[in-house]
Amino acid sequence: YNSTYSFEDEDIGTSGTDIDFVDSTMLYDGACEIVSDWQGHKKVLRLQDDVTVAEDPQIYHSITQATSGTHEFWIGTTDVTKSYKFSYEEIGGNNIIALLIQSSKLYWIDDGDVWNIIVIPMLNDILYHIKVVWRVDNTMDLYVNGDLLVDNQPTNNNMVGGIERLYIRAQGDSTEYLYLDAYDESSSPGYSNGRNRLTENDDLLGHYPASHSFPFDDVGEAPEGWDSAAYTVIGSAWQEHRKVLKLTRDGSNPIIERDFYTDITSGTIELYMGSDDVTQLSHLRLYDGASSVIQINLYDDKLQYRYDGAYNPILDPILDNKWYHIKLDFETGAGLYKGLAADTFYITIDGTQYGPYPFNNVAPHVDKIYFTCNSGAVYNYYVDAIDYSWDPYYSVGRNINPTVANMLGQYPATYSFESDLVQTSGTVSGIIGISDYIDHAVLSGGAYSTVSIAQEIDGHRKVLELTNYGTADKYVTVYNYFENQMNPTFEFWWGVSSIVGKVSYIGFYDGVNQLVQLGVIDNDDLEYDDGVAWQEIKANVFAAGVLVHVKLVINLNTSSFDCYVNGELGVVGIPLLNDFVDGVDSMYVLTHPGDRDYSVYLDAVGNSFDDNYLLGDDYHYNNFLGSETFENYNQTYPGNYYGTESFDYYTEDEVYYGTYDFRDEVGETDYNNIDFIDYALVEGACTLEVIAAETDHKYVLELDSTPPADRVYIRNDYSDLESGTIEFWSKESGFNRNSAYHGGIQVWNINMQDYSVANTWNHWRLTFESGAGGYDGLVADTYNLYMNGAIQVAGGAFANPIDHIDIIYWGAALSDAATLIHFDAIGYSWDTTSHGGLGYTVDYNILSQDIEPILQGGYEIDNIQIGDSLEGLVRSSTIWALIWLNQSERIKKELYDWDVAFDDDAGDIALMTANGSSLVTSSVIVT
Repeated sequence: YNSTYSFEDEDIGTSGTDIDFVDSTMLYDGACEIVSDWQGHKKVLRLQDDVTVAEDPQIYHSITQATSGTHEFWIGTTDVTKSYKFSYEEIGGNNIIALLIQSSKLYWIDDGDVWNIIVIPMLNDILYHIKVVWRVDNTMDLYVNGDLLVDNQPTNNNMVGGIERLYIRAQGDSTEYLYLDAYDESSSPGYSNGRNRLTENDDLLGHYPASHSFPFDDVGEAPEGWDSAAYTVIGSAWQEHRKVLKLTRDGSNPIIERDFYTDITSGTIELYMGSDDVTQLSHLRLYDGASSVIQINLYDDKLQYRYDGAYNPILDPILDNKWYHIKLDFETGAGLYKGLAADTFYITIDGTQYGPYPFNNVAPHVDKIYFTCNSGAVYNYYVDAIDYSWDPYYSVGRNINPTVANMLGQYPATYSFESDLVQTSGTVSGIIGISDYIDHAVLSGGAYSTVSIAQEIDGHRKVLELTNYGTADKYVTVYNYFENQMNPTFEFWWGVSSIVGKVSYIGFYDGVNQLVQLGVIDNDDLEYDDGVAWQEIKANVFAAGVLVHVKLVINLNTSSFDCYVNGELGVVGIPLLNDFVDGVDSMYVLTHPGDRDYSVYLDAVGNSFDDNYLLGDDYHYNNFLGSETFENYNQTYPGNYYGTESFDYYTEDEVYYGTYDFRDEVGETDYNNIDFIDYALVEGACTLEVIAAETDHKYVLELDSTPPADRVYIRNDYSDLESGTIEFWSKESGFNRNSAYHGGIQVWNINMQDYSVANTWNHWRLTFESGAGGYDGLVADTYNLYMNGAIQVAGGAFANPIDHIDIIYWGAALSDAATLIHFDAIGYSWDTTSHGGLGYTVDYNILSQDIEPILQGGYEIDNIQIGDSLEGLVRSSTIWALIWLNQSERIKKELYDWDVAFDDDAGDIALMTANGSSLVTSSVIVT
């Protein structure tokens, strides 16, 4: 969580004053250290209490003395019934502000030394976000989780010189823990209100990450931490950005400024600027004291800089209602920042660099940023996502793209309108400029007909909207043209604002020949025109304001089409309205000439002939299939990502999951420190060690026995079991014994080498039944042994009948040859407690990737059992194709223009043309 002190650079285990945040301590028998994580926060400070009365562990944090400021942080504890105190004070003991966790409540102390309840109840194992504000007039505010709960109240005592330290004390006389994370201070470079409430991966709709992007400031109010705010507030949204600075000029003189709290001699500032009237003056200034060092204007339809009393054009013209991304690189001294001479700057506008230009006034540094607009007209000036290079979390271009949440509601397609501005046009020329989708338009209603990009319809962001109102017998049509296509597929979302007596059409042409016409007919039905009458595709599918997914497959070879509605086949093999000549070359959307006062909606038009589009991409929002390359996601971890639509979890290759998987025990040679081993015999020169890797498996247990009379074996004990499954991986060069016991009675004794190839990893599954339960189809006192999914021993008899087993031995016995054995990922079907309570489920150790983060993310793991599915490579004289064959059923799968038919019995694969004739039959080995 971004903050002044996020502990991200502290090593786990760092303690006491070695922690940068901690300036002094008095810990007694308590402790203060950095731990790896707590309640979803990584790298947090933990303070442990001391059970002894009057020995209260406490830490002190020094603050640059200030009579006003804002501090934000996260706190939580394992026991809210104990007592923990936070005190902001002046050195010498003058307490200014104090908080107390005690008796499941959070308190603050007023100016009469009375403790007042803020939050009841507080809960164990929860992190609470706290915000403390103090002012020069000795008043204070307190926020908890963003809610203002103490408003403009007097501090406990008046300040003399200002708050200069914080102490945190555990005073509950226990061994419980207090946790602190992401301590942020308003005097810190890059601080903004609520900065530490977001991780770098958090998503907010309309949010562009930056030093100041205002996600937690209140709409209609001046942003916190800014000065001299007049007629400047946080606007709810403008041009796809949410929570923006809005300066309104209506006879007033709007201004706002922000101090840098330090002198900046060189650096970079990035931000967005725009206005609803760029003929009027709006400007940005960087100041040194009262001297304007750099001034950038939006004025006279130009973007300008000021020098020598004149406004000098940089970009001409500029547009109303458009964001411009501005990047300023500046140098006040001789440091040659970005190659700049002293007192010059570069400006980069939407990626194009201009300059260098001279400063408006020479200065040794800059110390604040300032915005204003002061022409005579009524207009608004907007600013957003202000980012500074001296913010420790800054990176070049960090604020250019919104967070991933801004793709919510975006359905990827050939045309999904996500790059189009939300706007309306009532002229044909204006309509064609609205979106790349529109190549031609007809507005028969004149001013009563409009085409728009709507902000949101039915959860879809950026939707094409056609509206006809006020005049009967008028209509709106838009056309999309493309090269002739023989067998295209089209997918799109379609809707209407009203279904009562309203009609809408979507059609497809070959030149002037209409091939297909679909309609929203009879209020809520999807139908097609057969040339004589309208025929039903699917009834009762439309509702007012609801978008419906339609997939149309046109086959000119058979002069027919199929139509799917919301993923279900509606009609198949319907004849085209007319014979084709050259191929499908256009699509149109039309409002009905007889209807008025309603809108038609279109979104996410996907074409099969678009190389960047795969069929089905637009069916789920933010699906990222095919058309999304993830090049802007700066995850650098190796491994396989897992999830339907989320990128929150990554897995590590070659790490196998099990009840015991040795991931935390690399280098261990003492069996007492290896969880899996309850007893071991290591004779002579034999060795036992958890090693880092062995042939595609990471973190494995190695047993090395040396002849002629030495041996090594290990034992694992567990509660009495009548039946169950044991799974594990092993790789052995010689004799490898797996035997089970009940007390001193041997139940089975299996040599894995009898079934496996030496020095090869094999996956083993052993199921057993000592009762009459029929586990895995077994009768009493028998077992099944599987290797790599294939059964090796079916119903093997126990050496001795028993009612349960409780010990398993693994390893090498006396032999004439050295044996090297490796074990990995031992999984027990009865395990419900390993991995922090995730436990083990049969099949979970088959994947060659670590599924622990997948399980932690709440995903289900299905169909990974060996033998259920196979991959293969099929070769003919003309085609290579990668296929996935599921042995449990026959599959017919579309592959480019071919069909692939799988015949399990014959073991053959037939490639057939679309009309069903056989092209080639190939015998194939599937591995």
